[in-house]
Amino acid sequence: MKKSFKILTTAAALTVLVLTSSVSAQPKAPGKPQADCIFPRDISSFSSPNDHTVYLRVGASNYYKLDLIGPCHNLGFAQGVELKTSTAAVAICSPLDAELIVRLSGAAPDLCPVQGISKLTPAEVALLGKNKP
Repeated sequence: MKKSFKILTTAAALTVLVLTSSVSAQPKAPGKPQADCIFPRDISSFSSPNDHTVYLRVGASNYYKLDLIGPCHNLGFAQGVELKTSTAAVAICSPLDAELIVRLSGAAPDLCPVQGISKLTPAEVALLGKNKP
């Protein structure tokens, strides 16, 4: 009985090893490139046309649109916003990584979950008009 268990364990370990090596040998699936990730420390300004949308200026010339899961009622009174990573990641590359923190004067900050992040093209930035951060 012990011998057959050892053989099965070895066979299972070899199967896992083969599957793992074949997965890692495959090229990575196309994903979001690192350049499209947001480093929270680089956010320089923001604007919000409504309580579901926030535009961020990141660095000198990158603009992002955040779509919030629900209304974030105090965006109109915000003194500033921050993105908090919900994981140990340094950069935010997915809405699953992010939560918007809305800083208010004299009040506790609001936390608003993010459902979508998209980098804006130069044409989309031009269309923002007065909503450009």
